[in-house]
Amino acid sequence: MRQSFAKTRRDEQLVIKEVIHAMQNFVSEDEGVSIIVFKPTSDKFGKRVDFQKVLEADLENAGFDLSKTIPVSINGKVVQKPKICVTTWGEHTATNDWSYCTTQFQIGILHRDTLDLMGNAAGQLGNLNIELSHKLLLDIQLSEVAHCSYQALNRINCRHVENGQAKPATIWLFHDSDNFQKKLETVLEGAQWLGWRKHNKHPEKKLRTYSAPTTKATVETIHKRVCRKGRIECHSRR
Repeated sequence: MRQSFAKTRRDEQLVIKEVIHAMQNFVSEDEGVSIIVFKPTSDKFGKRVDFQKVLEADLENAGFDLSKTIPVSINGKVVQKPKICVTTWGEHTATNDWSYCTTQFQIGILHRDTLDLMGNAAGQLGNLNIELSHKLLLDIQLSEVAHCSYQALNRINCRHVENGQAKPATIWLFHDSDNFQKKLETVLEGAQWLGWRKHNKHPEKKLRTYSAPTTKATVETIHKRVCRKGRIECHSRR
């Protein structure tokens, strides 16, 4: 993810190109969009990448007006809300500010360090000599990632329930685990997963084939789409 955002040429920023293509082709003019990216980071050489700044610049270059508002009905009153809300991870819990948005892009998801998880497990079990396999730690880490994603997607329209069903929402996310879907399925009851190839193909990558409704992702090829009652969608890319 960092590598893609760090590219200086826009035509090489494949992740952002995917987001832009999705917004141009699958998001209507009157839909609110929530976008979550990582906070700024620096590599070991001190090269800094400001994910939000890069994304916003590319969106504007593609013709999106980040100051645009849309009419939203709240408690019977129509108010103007931002059409596109770009924020960073860490602000994905305990807020209703994006509840009118029907689409969300999770561009990368927070991962807790396995050493941190080991320490947390030792503290909870009261055993500083605990030994956990690397495989188990990775599974715990993935569960934490799924929880993070679930918290974020519940900030938008699907947090509202009508007649026992979550309201329509679309979630696009980028993740690299084949088992991520399984983790989310436990809290997305009734979800149907569909998939298709990514829009922007790297010319140096050998692509593998994929056909729905198979859910196993392949490297650099797939978006996954999950719909609950035909309308909640999650798109995941490796």
